[in-house]
Amino acid sequence: WATEHTRIMQELSQMYRSILFWEDDPKRVAAMLNRRFRLLSPLLELLNPKVYVAFYRQMSYELAEVCQQIYELRSLGKLPEKGPHPRMDDEDDEDRFDPKIAARCNSFAVKSLTYYGRFVDSYHEGGKVPATIDEDNVRVYLTARLNRARLRTKVQGQGRDELLE
Repeated sequence: WATEHTRIMQELSQMYRSILFWEDDPKRVAAMLNRRFRLLSPLLELLNPKVYVAFYRQMSYELAEVCQQIYELRSLGKLPEKGPHPRMDDEDDEDRFDPKIAARCNSFAVKSLTYYGRFVDSYHEGGKVPATIDEDNVRVYLTARLNRARLRTKVQGQGRDELLE
């Protein structure tokens, strides 16, 4: 039953992902992304990473992507693949910096970093980075590591020294 339930939740999440392509309203996009997050996050906490390795990896990567999209939507006012949002202009970015909004955005960035970390750590046996990753998973593994590194540089309101840690 656990396998079937997990597959059904993943399919529902993929359905919302497909619908996002046609949605233009940022509020509805945020609602669908939050719904995807609420569908998958409880399952990931319940799954045993040693027994359901494939599901654990798939869901941790998908949750990391969802949190990253929510972060980008909240911090930029748009999703990167949708192009510029009408209310965004490049001037006066410093004047519009709000610590509450930055903290809220950073919480999604931290969640995304956590889920990317779980995904990457699922390949590390005994806490050690393996010498090689099987050829089928190399691309996803490297993408997760690069997304995690890039997301660390996007965290708002931190100085250069804090970002380097």
